Amino acid sequence: MEPVRIGIIGVGDMGGYHTLGFAEIEQARIVAVADVNERRMEELLAEIPDYPTPIVRYTDYRQLLQRDDIEAVVVAVPQYLHREVTLAALEAGKDVLLEKPMAPTVQEADEIIAAHRGTDRILQIGLVYRYAGLFRKMAELCRGGDYGQTTFMWCKEFRENFPPRAWFYDQRLSGGAIMDKCVHYFDLFNWMIGARAHRVFAMGGQHVIRYGVPHWVECTYSFWEPAEISTSTIVDHAWVIVEYENGARAMQGLCMYLKPPYPGLEVGAITHQGYQILARDDQTLTLWGGPQAVHGQEIEYEEPEAPWVGHIGAHRSRLEFLECVRTRRPPACDPQIGRDAMAIAQAAEMSIAEDRVVYLEELA
Repeated sequence: MEPVRIGIIGVGDMGGYHTLGFAEIEQARIVAVADVNERRMEELLAEIPDYPTPIVRYTDYRQLLQRDDIEAVVVAVPQYLHREVTLAALEAGKDVLLEKPMAPTVQEADEIIAAHRGTDRILQIGLVYRYAGLFRKMAELCRGGDYGQTTFMWCKEFRENFPPRAWFYDQRLSGGAIMDKCVHYFDLFNWMIGARAHRVFAMGGQHVIRYGVPHWVECTYSFWEPAEISTSTIVDHAWVIVEYENGARAMQGLCMYLKPPYPGLEVGAITHQGYQILARDDQTLTLWGGPQAVHGQEIEYEEPEAPWVGHIGAHRSRLEFLECVRTRRPPACDPQIGRDAMAIAQAAEMSIAEDRVVYLEELA
């Protein structure tokens, strides 16, 4: 079978990971990349010098979309451009892997969903934890099996801040730190609790990276050089409480000014039978408590053998995207799933800004 012919739109950090990731997959063939930064494209493609076919570079993504030999595209531009580029890609008849969050606001995500509904195209959202073996196993344990129904969850991500690019620190362009970072974890809550979110209350603000105060920002996972940020309008810390229609509750802690090294992500769940299921640092899954008084039993899970390019789950998300393109089956992470996670994030941003409880029906 011929490989799926791919175009990559946006080759910053995430688009760069996708370029290197798809380059390792035999079922894919990267035809072209597009980015306004010619130097970035040149440096990125230099990392895959022995690619089987030449990869064309464009500074205007519309030229890439005009190519009939491209079947599917990855949209990895800044999120304030997601709506524009995704609608153009769907109109051009391309299948789309769209990075998270779908857009800066739920309203723009709804426009994407409406446009997609009128097509027969694949639209997969880049909430890659949906594809990670660790979290698929955790969801299996959490969804009312032998250990009971999940009624209480939490996630802690205490880490360094975003790359020092102005749009990340602009609430209007990025949707905010909670929108950009925590949609992953709100999606885990939605998935593992298995109910609809009802209301959200959040507290947060600026402790370190503050508007009007110059701050030297370094980001160790990014290729961008350190730079000064002084006009940030996003929070650098928050606590978010989510209540679900079935009575379950979840809490998200986010801190964006920890200096590395740091211990990594922690996601936990407690079931109504008193079991705790705990994922740490994207690597370990353990079981505690319950009627059997389990003491840290390690739970095995499967991950596909893959180069570690991007987040946990990213490689399988690419493989399954290619499978969806070929078979036309819906993706595991569809636009509604992406939208539901965004709605919690936007409610949290609203809660902080307006100092109140926000009901999800307000974003319906």
